[in-house]
Amino acid sequence: MKVEEIVFKVLLRFRVVHSIPGRIRIHVPMSQRIPTEWKQSLENLDRLKNLAGIQEVSFSVITGNALIHYDPEKISEKEIIETLRQIAKVLKAHRQELIRRADLDQHQALEYLLNLLKVHIPWPQSTEVDSTRSQ
Repeated sequence: MKVEEIVFKVLLRFRVVHSIPGRIRIHVPMSQRIPTEWKQSLENLDRLKNLAGIQEVSFSVITGNALIHYDPEKISEKEIIETLRQIAKVLKAHRQELIRRADLDQHQALEYLLNLLKVHIPWPQSTEVDSTRSQ
């Protein structure tokens, strides 16, 4: 499966399946199509842990579920979902570049995607609670 297909037919087709304050479960259909080379990086999801208020993030390629534990006093579910949408926007904006890089092996493709997100996504680091934030 090509990089562009993995991103747009698998990873960006997520949906929230359950949430309670402090925990969100997100499902990624067809996660079994994620390349083996990507699975460990996805299971760790270290980048999301950089968001202020995110306590733990895990992803099971077997179930296709990501579980995000967060402190609702520091970050809202809405802000987390918005960050995921920002990631999707960046990837969509660079779709043609992903198509041009179809010859990359899976490891190089993952590295390219992670660098792309690192450059284009403003990962908030503040630990202050925003009292104007809507819940």
